[in-house]
This record gives sequence, structure tokens and C-alpha cells, in this order.
Amino acid sequence: MLKRWQMAAVFLIISLSSTNVNALCVGDGCRIMGATMFTYFVCWPIYLVWIILALFDFSVPTHKFGMIVGIITSIWIYDSTVNLDRIDMIFLPISHLIFALIMYLLHYRLKKKNTTILDI
Repeated sequence: MLKRWQMAAVFLIISLSSTNVNALCVGDGCRIMGATMFTYFVCWPIYLVWIILALFDFSVPTHKFGMIVGIITSIWIYDSTVNLDRIDMIFLPISHLIFALIMYLLHYRLKKKNTTILDI
């Protein structure tokens, strides 16, 4: 069990580090940081699971919904990064478009041949 002074040190370190994050979150910087964290910690893990599930699922809504989500998040991330003069972050909206393209190709390829990914 932590002692009181150890707990105080932990809370002090946490509060000092959170101050720096709050300093970034003003105006356009907050949108850029939010878009980046949303992409890294929410979208990419969900996309990975979604692609794995789409390899073995032949339902049309799974693929079409994946394409729609990829395109919509790409537009939002583009607006939050590149439109704010952060051209160096173009890889974020491109990664969402790549996911939409992968979902389209899986839909087209698997629906056309009506096979599993293991047969391709």
C-alpha cells in the first residue's frame, strides 16, 4: 500500500503532466490532437478487427458500412488536420481511405467469386 507522501508525489506528477496536455488543447491544436488520438487509439484497432471479421463474413452491410465509415472519418480527419495547415499529417486521412478501399476490395472480390479468403 502506498504511503501518503507517495500518493502525493503520484498526484503531483499526474497534475504536472496534464497541464501540458491542456496547454495543447486550445483552438485548432485541440482539433488536431483529438483527430490524431482518435485515429491512433480508436480507429486503427477497430479497423484491424473489422478487416479480420470482414474476411470471414459475407454479409453486404458489413462491407458497405465499413466503406461508409472509412470515407466519413477520412473527411472529418482531413478537415481537422490538413485544412488547418498541417500538410505533414496527410497520412491520417489517407489511412482511413485505405481502410475504405480495403473494405471495397474485399466486398468486390469475395462477393464476385462467392469464396472465402482462404480460397483466393
